[in-house]
Amino acid sequence: MGHEMGLLDSQSLLDDDAAIQVADLQWKRMVEDLSKKGKLGNCLAVCDISGSMFGTPWEVSVAMGLLVSDLSEEPWKGKVITFSESP
Repeated sequence: MGHEMGLLDSQSLLDDDAAIQVADLQWKRMVEDLSKKGKLGNCLAVCDISGSMFGTPWEVSVAMGLLVSDLSEEPWKGKVITFSESP
């Protein structure tokens, strides 16, 4: 799963340069493969990071937000909005 690439054990990933490089390359490859199928036009990722999104739901929300951001066209490419109580 995409959300597991960099979020499963983020602390150990931060301590392991090789793991960081592998996760980064896996992510870039996934984005590249999905980009070939099409881009997202006028899309801005909005991620729910509220307390109810603890654990896997939080990881999936953040990963999907990052993926949408990577696949979006300008001006939204690389942009994500988060909310926890009020947008």
